[in-house]
Amino acid sequence: MAHWVRFERDGETGIGMLEGETIAVCEGDLFASAPATGATVAVEDVILQTPCVNGTEVRMFLPSTRSSTTTQDPMKDDEPIRGQGEVILVLEDDPDVRHLAVTSLKSLGYRVLEASDAKAAEKELAAAREVDLLLSDVVLRGGVSGPEFALKAKSLYPQLKVVFMTGYAPEHAANHNFGELDTKLLNKPFRRADLAQVLHDALAH
Repeated sequence: MAHWVRFERDGETGIGMLEGETIAVCEGDLFASAPATGATVAVEDVILQTPCVNGTEVRMFLPSTRSSTTTQDPMKDDEPIRGQGEVILVLEDDPDVRHLAVTSLKSLGYRVLEASDAKAAEKELAAAREVDLLLSDVVLRGGVSGPEFALKAKSLYPQLKVVFMTGYAPEHAANHNFGELDTKLLNKPFRRADLAQVLHDALAH
């Protein structure tokens, strides 16, 4: 059974609307014409009563909704999931992309280490007391790919989580040897919210 909400405006005291004028109440063919001697013009959810000499009364019937009427902050749904101070090692050879990733991670509440190649990343891992997750590009300069470095790092730090970034199509990235890595793939360019979600899922796994 349909439920309706009624909105009504008290009639004004003019002479009412003459024949043909009801059509001009709004743009388009929403209203049908009515006789001049008092009429009810109804098309879908709007009713006009135009009794001549007695003014015009407007009534609107709108379908109600069962959804909650609680007002929500439209920005709240888009608020990225924040980290809890976990340590992320960013391995990315493009300085601009690396800077963007590092800045985004810090704004999300993560502690961040960074490296431009596998050799530098290995030093960061050795010097750090703990690293929770490796965020690495798939294709790197220097002869060692992201998956190759991640496999070696996982052999030394089994609890290390891994997320790969790539600007290539997923099928191309899949050509690289991921071995036994249980990893997630983040396609570049990515939104801050996407980065936050992928990291949250990887760390919770």
